[in-house]
Amino acid sequence: MTDRDNKTVKKIKIRSVFCNTRTGLSHNNDQAISDRFYKFHCQNANVRYRPAGQCRPTFISQMLTLGTVPMHWIAAHVGHSTIEMIQRKYGKWIQQDGQNVLNSIEKQLGCSSSDLI
Repeated sequence: MTDRDNKTVKKIKIRSVFCNTRTGLSHNNDQAISDRFYKFHCQNANVRYRPAGQCRPTFISQMLTLGTVPMHWIAAHVGHSTIEMIQRKYGKWIQQDGQNVLNSIEKQLGCSSSDLI
């Protein structure tokens, strides 16, 4: 992985979230995720299609709703270098339905909250 400074290269262990259901491997590009994975699963879940780009704001707002996830952690995981954008755009989110969201995330990812933070 190349760090944000575009100079530092380091090896990290990555666990893919969006995998090809036939091969189990990571998708090669964004288009493959959108066309072969995201649209398919939205349809099967009877969820109205929205652009995959809406996943990021949903993720941020859900993490903030939990009230236990540090903003620096959220910022790092969505590609922000500071928490300023999160504070400005998502500052209205308050802790509500937090435990239900956390339990759902743990169930879907097959891990505990300590693995996520």
